[in-house]
Amino acid sequence: MDRGLREAVDSFGGPDTARFLFVVGTDEDVSDLDCRPGEYGACGSEWKPFAPEMSYTVRWMAQNAASSRQMRYEELSFANDIEKSLHLLSKRNESVIAIVDPSSLAIEQYRVVLEQYDRLQLDNSGIVVFWGMGSDNRNARVGLSESLTRTLPNTRAAHGYSEVQSFDDVTSELVSTLVKVRNRILARADPGSVIEDKRIVDLAGEQGIRVDQKPIIQATRIG
Repeated sequence: MDRGLREAVDSFGGPDTARFLFVVGTDEDVSDLDCRPGEYGACGSEWKPFAPEMSYTVRWMAQNAASSRQMRYEELSFANDIEKSLHLLSKRNESVIAIVDPSSLAIEQYRVVLEQYDRLQLDNSGIVVFWGMGSDNRNARVGLSESLTRTLPNTRAAHGYSEVQSFDDVTSELVSTLVKVRNRILARADPGSVIEDKRIVDLAGEQGIRVDQKPIIQATRIG
């Protein structure tokens, strides 16, 4: 059993777990691409999309977003059986978020994984595309956008995906995606259980009431 599938088998499961798949090349993978010094690391989660101005890794950003929603942070490794891993995590009602570096789609292994992710269109999955400092060049940006369009046809037609344009967007886009995915998981388990009215959500939050999970009703027995 490969590492990715083992992670899925051993997962706690449930919508309170946020598992991230980093569709990002390593420093060795991207050696032939035009990238900034120190931008990539030994694994995808070590990518620093806003380097050298900011040294935060995408792992730190994902952990911060998960923590803000009181969700357990986990990672999903690249696997030979990525589709089987994703199906298993879907059955366990676990949120899976793919963080994508458009530049890495020039490398076949990353493009193929994202194509598989797109083809499945599972309710428990979401995608956040990071436009790092290396994609500032206008011509490069156009080419990368076209590559994304070709790679994610089903996602664009269904739920769409979030895009991080700057560091200021990171938390809002990641948290928004986590909330949407978690709501879809809860809705399929109990249709109509998710409250969409922001006013009600805000009021409930002020009272310390969570609206993103089923309530537990306790009754006093009479007689």
